[in-house]
Amino acid sequence: MLVILKFDFLDELMGAKLEEISISEANINIKRNGIYNLEVVKNEIEVTICKNIIAVINVIAKVNTNIIVNLEDDSKVFYIQSSVNNLNTKFILGARATGCVMAFNFDNDITKNTEFDLNGMGASLEYHQHSYLNKRQKHRYLVKINHNQKNTISNAISTIILNDDAHANVEITSYIAKDKSKSNAYQKTKIINLTDQTTAKVNPNLLIDDYDINGGHGLTVSKISDQDLYYLESRGIMKEDAKVLIIMSLLLDKVPELMEKEIREKIERKIKNE
Repeated sequence: MLVILKFDFLDELMGAKLEEISISEANINIKRNGIYNLEVVKNEIEVTICKNIIAVINVIAKVNTNIIVNLEDDSKVFYIQSSVNNLNTKFILGARATGCVMAFNFDNDITKNTEFDLNGMGASLEYHQHSYLNKRQKHRYLVKINHNQKNTISNAISTIILNDDAHANVEITSYIAKDKSKSNAYQKTKIINLTDQTTAKVNPNLLIDDYDINGGHGLTVSKISDQDLYYLESRGIMKEDAKVLIIMSLLLDKVPELMEKEIREKIERKIKNE
């Protein structure tokens, strides 16, 4: 069962000043509430969001990178990640930590390894993976979510749009350890094929060592709805423009308003093959 997580803590950051940080050191601690752009130029970094901090973090990885992100107790984080390179990221969530992690995958042939350790009681995670692949691009996503404490929640939601001859390989594993009762693990993957030449392989795994839990997964494979296209065309929108609008709405789902413009521009460049 999908547990709806609310991220209304973002309202507390409206009007906050954006801070630009180029990470030249191996470790960075975020000690005050705010909105941060982190430009990653090192191969190994560790980011710690300190206790009770509320932050929006936009990470741009310009090199192949291994990142560790620590969410200390009671921290609340909206983490946005875009990369044109291979990327290994590990998130460690403390007690009552809340994280919404959004990964945008648009470029190159990449392999991304993402792991989450829910180590504190009451930790909650929502992971969104938004991808648009075209031409002959090949992406591989390996995601593992470990429920290492009681009363933890995870939702792993993937929206992958494939065009031309693109291929995606998605493997998501949610693990609830023994005696970690009252935990929830849910996966949902949506594949949208824009041509008949695209291919995708999806492997959802639920590994459960406790009885008193909720878990589930779902997968849909489809094309853009003819009904949606017809509706937009009936409003005077050309067919190709209507497709772009639908793609944008799918990929921008859940993106906070304060980051929407930047993400929208990246998507538009990708769709237009710039």
